[in-house]
Amino acid sequence: MLSQFIEMFGNPVSNNKGWNTKKLKVVAPEYTPQILLFSRLNESLIFTLNEAA
Repeated sequence: MLSQFIEMFGNPVSNNKGWNTKKLKVVAPEYTPQILLFSRLNESLIFTLNEAA
């Protein structure tokens, strides 16, 4: 399934299909704070789990 996604849309990291890109805060400014908070919470959780190991 992943290879089908890559075939259709290209690699999202290298953007080999040349898609236009925009910052998330430009496209969805009302969601950006929640997404950043969720991301930071996940980083903290991962850090905490790694410390416990």
